[in-house]
Amino acid sequence: MVLLMSDAFVRLETLRARAPFTTGRIARYSHLATLWKWRQLSEAALLLATALALLLLFFTSVAGACPNDLLRSELRSGELPDCRAYELVSPTYKEGTFILSALVAADGNHVISGSLGTFAGAESAEVTPTSLFGATPYEYSRTGSGWNAKSIAPAVSKYQGQGLRDVSADFEGSVWLLRTLTQPDGVTDLYLERPVGTFTEIGPATPEPNVVNRSKYSYVGASADLSHVVFSTEREDPLLRWPFDTTDFGSSTLYEYVSTGHASPSLVGVGGGSASTTLVSRCGTRLGSSTPEEGNGSMYNAISETGARLFFTAVGQDDHKCLGGGAAVEPSVDELLAREELPSGEARTVPVSQPSLSHCAEAPSPPCADANFEGAARDGSSVFFTSTQRLLPGAGEDVLAGDSAVTRGCTQVSAPGCNLYEYDFGPTGQGLALVSQGASEPEAEGAQVQGVARISTDGTHVYFVAKGILAQAPNGIGDKAQVGQDNLYLSVRECPGANICASPQRRVVFVATLAGSDEQDWRRADTRPVLVSRDGRFLVFTSSNDLTREHTRAGIAQVFQYDALTNRLVRASIGQAGYNDNGREPIFGSALAVASAPYISLIADGGYTSSDSPATEVATLAPENGAVFFQSADPLTSRALVDKVDQRDLVHEPIPNIYEYLNGSVYLISDGQDTSSVAEGSGVRLMGSSASGADLFFTTSSRLIPQDTDTQQDIYDARIAGGFPMPLVPPACTESECHGALAAAPALALPGSATQAPEAPPVQPLTTNPPKHKVKARRTVKHTPKHSRRRARKRSRGAVHTKAARR
Repeated sequence: MVLLMSDAFVRLETLRARAPFTTGRIARYSHLATLWKWRQLSEAALLLATALALLLLFFTSVAGACPNDLLRSELRSGELPDCRAYELVSPTYKEGTFILSALVAADGNHVISGSLGTFAGAESAEVTPTSLFGATPYEYSRTGSGWNAKSIAPAVSKYQGQGLRDVSADFEGSVWLLRTLTQPDGVTDLYLERPVGTFTEIGPATPEPNVVNRSKYSYVGASADLSHVVFSTEREDPLLRWPFDTTDFGSSTLYEYVSTGHASPSLVGVGGGSASTTLVSRCGTRLGSSTPEEGNGSMYNAISETGARLFFTAVGQDDHKCLGGGAAVEPSVDELLAREELPSGEARTVPVSQPSLSHCAEAPSPPCADANFEGAARDGSSVFFTSTQRLLPGAGEDVLAGDSAVTRGCTQVSAPGCNLYEYDFGPTGQGLALVSQGASEPEAEGAQVQGVARISTDGTHVYFVAKGILAQAPNGIGDKAQVGQDNLYLSVRECPGANICASPQRRVVFVATLAGSDEQDWRRADTRPVLVSRDGRFLVFTSSNDLTREHTRAGIAQVFQYDALTNRLVRASIGQAGYNDNGREPIFGSALAVASAPYISLIADGGYTSSDSPATEVATLAPENGAVFFQSADPLTSRALVDKVDQRDLVHEPIPNIYEYLNGSVYLISDGQDTSSVAEGSGVRLMGSSASGADLFFTTSSRLIPQDTDTQQDIYDARIAGGFPMPLVPPACTESECHGALAAAPALALPGSATQAPEAPPVQPLTTNPPKHKVKARRTVKHTPKHSRRRARKRSRGAVHTKAARR
């Protein structure tokens, strides 16, 4: 019998090595079985153990498996879906500070965040309003044994002015505004840090070396590797303009550095070759269609990934009259152009929005209209813009001069309104093309495009909003586009019947009709809470409309996901197994993570991003695995405390939970118990995810895993197949890290299934992760053996009296 049982358990362990347990019950019984002591078991126990082992073999052969199941149990991650496990990203010692805004790398292996604390090699920490995070930046990198923290700030013994401005796409480089100790206070130049700790001067930010220029120039973007850096100076100070720049004072201008070691930059808004200073407009130039000063427009991918192509707007005379004599060189309205590097090393400027059917001076054609940059493909192969002018057949044209030549954007334009255009630079490109096609009567109603919601990385998918009827077919649930309403459309580039796209065509698909109040979300910025996967398949957005006909509460934001491959629209902010009326009656609503706050300009109603940063790309991406990550103060699972919805943080906002939606089910990622508040609000905050969706980053003050031994807010990663084993020897407590006794580590939670089935009964709330708080050390009294024997006799007498009383 012993041999039979031993053989069964050998086979069980072999199977576990190949496919570890996935359900919490199986893992629980397996854990108990391995703790049994063979020599102390009776024959009956052996028979029972053998039967249990064979039963476990049967269940594990039919159940799914997580390769990290035992580790998930140790890390209290058994209730997480997708074989996720908690990983502590931030260090346990942060000098008692909280987490500021953070940037997440697309591969999920790096996070950069600011802190007012001094740790991880930083020489000092200070408040730096001009820096990206307003404080000292730290980088957290994932290794084979855990997450490591390091300061990426320069040594204060060499540089002053910790002005982190940007981070490369691979998180291996960064751009800084710094001054050496020999420069006057308030004078800063542009520096490249690559690798960490090595700073190389890119070039001066202003022509006068001793003129205070702090906060008088704006960093506006860079290529993915930071080899191309674009910036702008304060437009009304002549000391901040290079002598070769004849842009009208009071107008914005753009400068560019390529690589490092320059004495002066080059102009962007010019015609001619690389060293040209011939302006295309003295009225100014904007990256994309926005400037930091004006705070409206878009810079989304205005700088291509390599930096070889930049999209800029030449400001027209309709904005303001340019001063100065000589012949006018500026266009009458805003025009979109591209400045590109040629393989030969030369450069040229390509007109993008130039009319092909009529010219502004020709009568009786209506006045020319502004071209409004909306975004571009990441590689610069295609660019999208809106205009009320008819540039191609099938487009509408606004006959009102006030709409055409003055109003930038399309929301206030009357019918037939705005059009959406694409200019394709690719090898199979068609040049200028109309995206908002399909209107049955363009002369009467037109497309009436309102703006672009999001563009896929490769430019094949563009999601936009229009009030016209551009598609007759209904969406996946039978709804049709409505005239005069904010209809969300997808324009997808495809090649019917061909593997090689010799002649790409676009097809317009109706997605849903949004609420009028949704405009404040999908239009408000490049960092708008609208996400799209890199290939354009998945679109994730919020709306207060009942888009899926589920009788949800009106006026409260819900999260939706659209699958372009299946034409399926679903509500993601549902309840687990129908919990809380399946989320139909939310109190607070749900929200998505957006790009870090430092990238958003505070002027123009908090409108638009102040830079086209390669590091913020991941903040616009929906996970490629089809998952949806969102936060909500509403309890959507039983593990989220119901009474927590009545609590507020320090800024009087409801305290959220972090959720994941996947394949029709929703799961709680945070513990649902954290009611802590920090200076920026709730201790719980969704920070973002990797492009694949394998990593989900969030902050919490709960101690989710045993490795978390401090009482402060931390960054966590809920990573698929992740987790790190507990260290064999606890780390020594250094003098700066010893801050008194901590609460005892709670008991380990038993592992759950690899994917929580929605049919399963509600999961009980975790009791292992109470909100962090300091506890006083309990006073203990030592008992001598004599005292112990006396206490034992008293307990024995008490037991005898109790038995007598029962008789």
